Amino acid sequence: MPCLDIVIVNWNAGALLRQCLASVFASDLGEVTLSRMVVVDNASTDGSLDTLPFASPPFTPIRLPANRGFGAACNIGAADSTADYLLFLNPDTVLDRDTLKDAVAFMEAKTNDRVAVSTIRLRDPSGKTQRCCARFPTVGRMVAQSIGLDRLLPKVFPPHFLTDWDHEDTRAVPQVMGAFLLIRRSVFARLSGFDERFFVYYEDVDLCRRIALGGDLCVHNAAVSAIHVGCGTTNQIKARRQFYSARSRIQYAQKYFGRLGALALTVDGLLLAPLARMAKSAASGSLTGMTDAINGAGMLWSDLPNIFGSDMSSSSPGLTRGSMDCRPAGFAGDCRIACEARGPGIDGKERDPVSPRPLSILALTRYPRQGASSRTRFLAYLPALRTAGIEVTVSPFFDDSYLPGLYGGQKPKLGAILGCYWRRLTVLRTARAFDALWVEKEAFPWLPFAAELRLMRGVPFVLDFDDAWFHRYATHRHSLVRALLGTKFEALVRRARLTVVGNDILATWAREAGATEILQQPTPVNLDDALPVSSSSPGLTRGSMDCRVKPGNDGNAGPLRIGWIGTPTTAEAYLRPLLPTLAAMIREGWARLTVIGAGDLPGLDATILPWDEAREVEQLLSFDVGIMPLSDDPWSRGKCAYKLLQYMAVGLPVVASPVGMNCEVVRQGINGFLAENPDDWREALATLAKDPDLRRRMGEAGRAMLAKDYSLSAVTPRLVAALRRAAG
Repeated sequence: MPCLDIVIVNWNAGALLRQCLASVFASDLGEVTLSRMVVVDNASTDGSLDTLPFASPPFTPIRLPANRGFGAACNIGAADSTADYLLFLNPDTVLDRDTLKDAVAFMEAKTNDRVAVSTIRLRDPSGKTQRCCARFPTVGRMVAQSIGLDRLLPKVFPPHFLTDWDHEDTRAVPQVMGAFLLIRRSVFARLSGFDERFFVYYEDVDLCRRIALGGDLCVHNAAVSAIHVGCGTTNQIKARRQFYSARSRIQYAQKYFGRLGALALTVDGLLLAPLARMAKSAASGSLTGMTDAINGAGMLWSDLPNIFGSDMSSSSPGLTRGSMDCRPAGFAGDCRIACEARGPGIDGKERDPVSPRPLSILALTRYPRQGASSRTRFLAYLPALRTAGIEVTVSPFFDDSYLPGLYGGQKPKLGAILGCYWRRLTVLRTARAFDALWVEKEAFPWLPFAAELRLMRGVPFVLDFDDAWFHRYATHRHSLVRALLGTKFEALVRRARLTVVGNDILATWAREAGATEILQQPTPVNLDDALPVSSSSPGLTRGSMDCRVKPGNDGNAGPLRIGWIGTPTTAEAYLRPLLPTLAAMIREGWARLTVIGAGDLPGLDATILPWDEAREVEQLLSFDVGIMPLSDDPWSRGKCAYKLLQYMAVGLPVVASPVGMNCEVVRQGINGFLAENPDDWREALATLAKDPDLRRRMGEAGRAMLAKDYSLSAVTPRLVAALRRAAG
């Protein structure tokens, strides 16, 4: 029997989403197996997911902490699919009872084996058939559409949509609409999904064009139908909708028609189309329409550096979650980083080996190896960067005594702190001997931007941070600090050649602050380190995806081994509020707790281990489940879920608070659970305690996701490419 997964991307669809889901629940599936129905929520603010019917068929909600755009959200929803077919369904669609089974039956017909994608006849709420299939755009057609020439002179300027055809018969078409896009999963995987560089609009056009270039067909199946409202959510943001459309048109032109085509569409988006809209609005007396046209053009103007700073010429869409993704999520902008022009392409063929010039970079880290952020976001990359011809000299601001003293409750001595500043000043005297500086957070803590910039001696710099560090000064309790330093980080990202951030929240902030180029780079885990060749844990081999097959996970009696890793500071802020809940489980005898790196936790019946880098993997392997509680506040929302990635690297299921990037990393019910309150925590951990096989499956799923999207080997190439561009 054919198997189907449905992916619905939601952004403030409200009642439309509920109506869509109700029509799916009421469907007659016939012989079709509906294995998953995934709703990916793009950071809605209307509570769309709060009142949904969590019922059969299998329902998987994914809440993203920030708006990733349509294509990226589709790829996230499809990431774990094993079905024969994927249906990308808009939330403003209402299915007929037989829509799903008849649509899949059409694809299953032996005569349709060359059909890669099909859509169905879409009706508006009044029952009229929508003419939604389209021609592939050209620069001329797009400009003509913007200024209305396709309506005035349709024979000279054929319209984008196939309006001369009534859509009442089945036929092959160049392009189908993404409102109901049924695709063979094998084709979707071969094409690496939607091109996430299109935030919204034209991602379906691009997908169909790539299908056509591969020799397969897109077909409009008129025998099957459903209702489609159209513009169900983007009607809420008309100016931004105009901006999204104009930006995607420019990007499409960049990709298929080169820079001249993109420039033509830029003139259209900034001048011709807004003037045409304003004239139309003036004729109808709509002041709002005129304002929307002006605002949309203004957004496009602001985003031009990002549009033309990205490389749309690459044929590789690079389109899985976290893959080549530096786009700040939210409502504007795309800063996709192109892949380095070396190594194999997506077709597996080797590109011409062009030897890049050697680079020398001075890394101004905050901490030595003891500091997790410096170790994971800088030092971990050094071998790979050296192999790529980038030699990095590391100079930490603090010395080896700072963190042990801080965690031990000792205030640093003034002489030691002054020594840190002197050491940094001394190092920067040699700054011009390097091609670029790579700065962790800031070069000089507590120094104003102007002074810091001067001390960096005009050398191009890259700014890297994995926490909401900009709140450090902007929300400081002392008004003088806020006045002198409150906008320091905004100034830094505006002057940086490249801003490297760990998640969507930070990318959105950097974009709004005016960053020139943004690379969204998750804090990676080295999987080779996570599974050493020689392991004291049975069943563990390097590269093994089944890394939790060991005594204690086979269903035998024994308490659930709950584990946490961090620092004394994070233990106090995040773990302590959960301790009463964990203590109750421990007293009941079905759980025990191991804490790594937290220092003293008086009164808690737990195993407290000091952090030891050499033994970290061994310590993590003693857990059955890893936890990451967080408070929901601006600082915590900026965290990069590194604890969860550490747990997943050794094959552990996870339970975490639904805050920030945790919502992206944890796929509810697949690799772990999100727990919002004590009852959720208790239920999630109890479920894992009772089901060792579920723990194993979740651990495998987490490690597979990590290898694909968050491993050191997966994310290093785009950092190499970005550093080379930043260094010029």
